[in-house]
Amino acid sequence: MKRVLIVLLFFVLSPSLCFASDRDLLKFLVVPFDGPKPLATSVWTVVYLQIWRTLRKAPDPNPSKLSFGDGLVDWDEVQPAPITADAAIERARKNNAQLVLWGDVYPYQSALSPRRGVRDDALVQAQLLLPQSAEPRAAKPETWRVTLHTATGNDEIVEADIPQRAYSFDTVVIPQTVADLYSQPWFLTVYRSTSTREPIGAIGDTFWARRHLNEWTQVELPGRKVGWVRLPKLDSSSSDLVNFCAGVIRAFRGDWGGTVAKMKLISKSTTASWLLKIDSYLYQALAKEKQGASGQDEIAAALALNPLAARVAIYAIMSKLAQYQRDKTAHKTEAAEAVLKQLRQIIDRSQELFDRDDPWYSHVANVVGDLK
Repeated sequence: MKRVLIVLLFFVLSPSLCFASDRDLLKFLVVPFDGPKPLATSVWTVVYLQIWRTLRKAPDPNPSKLSFGDGLVDWDEVQPAPITADAAIERARKNNAQLVLWGDVYPYQSALSPRRGVRDDALVQAQLLLPQSAEPRAAKPETWRVTLHTATGNDEIVEADIPQRAYSFDTVVIPQTVADLYSQPWFLTVYRSTSTREPIGAIGDTFWARRHLNEWTQVELPGRKVGWVRLPKLDSSSSDLVNFCAGVIRAFRGDWGGTVAKMKLISKSTTASWLLKIDSYLYQALAKEKQGASGQDEIAAALALNPLAARVAIYAIMSKLAQYQRDKTAHKTEAAEAVLKQLRQIIDRSQELFDRDDPWYSHVANVVGDLK
């Protein structure tokens, strides 16, 4: 049986709607899931397509004429092998990918009713890694950077990384009624239009998503052939796994409105773990701050869930730093002084959350000490 890696490629466009250079290429690897065949292949196809369906070229409506680029889907044959974190990082490195998802699939019998019996569903246990390594991207919108004007007359930069770089998701159930519809992604039929249902062939090894319309997606094939693929029931089984991955992808592409939209689904979810909820609030805060607004409400929500998490303290400090600089730039002297007082209190309270020689904490403490 063919084993593949699916690579999602995202070209981030500049505001002028011209393609960015290859140095701004973002890749998301979805490694084939391990488990009994053909079930694991079908479930892997479902999860991959669900994530693919969340990609968007631009917001709608789009008064600012933004574009987040095209989604290119490509894959290569690989040998079947159990995947580990180290192996996932190595595959990401070889493919220059910033994000990699893999998982295990297990058969699961869901009880329907005494009359209808049971259904052979599937359980998925998935892992997401965002390896921190030297990469070619020139632009990294997911990095939070605040430039401060200190009393020494020098500009100081404080940066914060994304909340975490490894996630283990709670078990996801993929219904048999959905898995049975998707054997392998490259077998999908391409139709000339959504109305005529005239097939023009299989989707093949490479295709571009143009737009999503209900259960249909318009795709472009090599040779500029354009058609539509139908993906029934796919959105009905979407999960915290899919929504969180989509939110992270949007943050990495600088799609801040889209990041908030997807991460709100996690923070409001009744099934998401506290870990995911905390980081969903942090991503929402990052997205708001990147748009020049305050993310302190979202950080307060994260603090309420876990006041002792260092990553939450980092984002709380970053938000106050950003607010301080906004007030200073607007010549709101009294407001800036009040924020600076709060900032120093947060830094003092957070000291025990960091190692004594933590470079990030030492740097920010020194910078804040030079602020007036």
